[in-house]
Amino acid sequence: MNELLTLRWKERDRELQKEFLRVRQEMASRGILNSSETIKKAYEAIEFEFGLNRQMITQTIVDHVVQLGKVAKAGDYQELAQGQLSERKQHLERNLENTFKNILSGLSSKAMIEPFRSLNNQYELATRELDTELNKAIIEYNKAFGSNLTDQLKNQFLNNPVLAVIILSAAGATFIAGLLRLMGVIGF
Repeated sequence: MNELLTLRWKERDRELQKEFLRVRQEMASRGILNSSETIKKAYEAIEFEFGLNRQMITQTIVDHVVQLGKVAKAGDYQELAQGQLSERKQHLERNLENTFKNILSGLSSKAMIEPFRSLNNQYELATRELDTELNKAIIEYNKAFGSNLTDQLKNQFLNNPVLAVIILSAAGATFIAGLLRLMGVIGF
């Protein structure tokens, strides 16, 4: 699952760099590239990206659980999800600092841009939303997987039709053989 997240993060990082480039071009065309407005726009981009990352963590965990094909508990994945979210927060903040370090160092009013240098304000809400989304997604998966043994068996048969045909054929043959034995037609 970590490899899949790493691949997805690389793709999201490419998209974020495209967005940073768009922000730079927009601000340069307006003549305010070296301003706090550029940092504010870049911050809005990482804020949006942080929300997408939260959703991607949940989706990746659900994809992993679906691939396992077992009933899952959200608690088993909470620590992993929180760790990934924390890593992404730090990565996005570093990315903003590194990409716009020339602009950040050149600004005279550091206090004005300080709120736009960290995702700390969004982090607490994001962690709670991640917990809620993950719980909801796992509950939906478990409902779809089957809440009792009968539903789970039925879903396994639907997911593996060849296996279902073999098992039902064997059960049918056993039933017919049992009936024929009861009627005395065959003896074994």
